[in-house]
Amino acid sequence: AKILIDKIKKIKITFDKEADEKDQLYGSISKKEIIEYLLEKEIKVKSDDILIKNQIKSIGEHKIEISPYDNITEEISIIINKN
Repeated sequence: AKILIDKIKKIKITFDKEADEKDQLYGSISKKEIIEYLLEKEIKVKSDDILIKNQIKSIGEHKIEISPYDNITEEISIIINKN
């Protein structure tokens, strides 16, 4: 689990999304999108391992938690850019 966390910390999770003039997304970033992004980087996490405290619905930097194993939790930044 620690190796998994280290791999995730080494990459920058970024998404380019459509947004309105107030930088609000036309939807939100889902766990599924995060999982698919990580899979492209050959990092496998389960939906239950990801905690999104506040829905990601705007441009900017957001924090999520990844907990691949009991008592191992890491806060990760996700960057959303305007497309």
